[in-house]
Amino acid sequence: MELNVIILAGGHSTRFWPLEEKNLFEFFGTPLFVYQIKRYSLFLKRNHINPHFIVVSNETNFEQIKRHLKNYDLAKVQVVNQALPNQSGAVSAGISKIQKNSPLLIANSNDIFSETLINDLLKRIKDKQIILTASQVKSYFPGGYLVKDKSGFVREIIEKPDQASVPSKYNLFRFVLDFFPNREMLEKVLDNKTQNLGYEDAINQLLPQNKAIIVLNDQPFTSLKYPWHVLSATKIFLDTIKDSTVKTQELDTTSQIVGKVFIASGVKIGSFTKIVGPCYIGKNTIIADHCLIRDSHIGQNCLIGASSEVARSYLGNNVMLHRNYIGDSVISNDVSFGANAVTANWRFDEQSVKSVVNNEKIDSLLYKFGSIVGEQAKIGVATSIMPGIKVNKKSLIAPNTTIYKDLV
Repeated sequence: MELNVIILAGGHSTRFWPLEEKNLFEFFGTPLFVYQIKRYSLFLKRNHINPHFIVVSNETNFEQIKRHLKNYDLAKVQVVNQALPNQSGAVSAGISKIQKNSPLLIANSNDIFSETLINDLLKRIKDKQIILTASQVKSYFPGGYLVKDKSGFVREIIEKPDQASVPSKYNLFRFVLDFFPNREMLEKVLDNKTQNLGYEDAINQLLPQNKAIIVLNDQPFTSLKYPWHVLSATKIFLDTIKDSTVKTQELDTTSQIVGKVFIASGVKIGSFTKIVGPCYIGKNTIIADHCLIRDSHIGQNCLIGASSEVARSYLGNNVMLHRNYIGDSVISNDVSFGANAVTANWRFDEQSVKSVVNNEKIDSLLYKFGSIVGEQAKIGVATSIMPGIKVNKKSLIAPNTTIYKDLV
């Protein structure tokens, strides 16, 4: 079977600030959209399906996506720049590259879920019906929700319902992992001129005449909508480490590795350091003496200076620490922390941590949540960053500063 797979990677990531380009965000040293292409390709081919990938970009990331595809030897993947706005415009751009009567799978590159969901969807493709996917939720997650009819088929997609209605009224959070048995059925309802009609509204127009199956996910998931969702994505990625891989020989005999870890080549681990898995440590990173690293993702060429602790956090590439505590935080590339600077990650009143996004205070629903630090920021010695605070890229924070609100 031949199958067209449209990877939506054209969002502008405005809610993701101070992080940038969530579709290019790296996990295990690989940009997210590349990881998704490789993952879908693997499972489709295992099911005797030959995929043809189309990546939908925007004017900002078009050249970066093309460069990454070349670097990862994915030259056969087509890239199309989204000309019209919104997700409907992205889908229209993707299907313009597909032949008529061809089946297609539409996937959002920043929806992160288990491999089980992909396998379960592929088992139902032979039914030649619309397939939509979702996960049952017990608390609000921003996005769309499915409503079932009495027969268990999709009756309607409700996009961004009032938070008070979820999950009491709607509890099936919708992924953008949609199968259509042919291109024409979707093309007929898409508004490819004015974009006044959203993608979900277009699907809703199909539902009265076309039964849509629901395939449910029962494993942990996230979607990169807000920057703190990187923390749950990191946990999902780390939990895929099934066996320890230690490629370095430079591990001091006084140090310990506990649990499942991936430690790349060129890593140096000093004396009396403990690494508690699941953990990922990228190439050529140095973990100095008397450090504790647990449940964390650390990129390549980092320096985790002596007496530092990194817990349940994501660190990008070229991060420099020195006697720091980094807890439940996301630290971008090329960030440095002066000695004794810390990220506070817990409120004394034991309430969930709030964070401001587009001038609106959002409940992260996290009870341990540190900081989000943009690229090339420099944090002065003895600085304290309070829970849920975001620091803009290239920020310079003076020593002995306490940060109580976002630095923009």
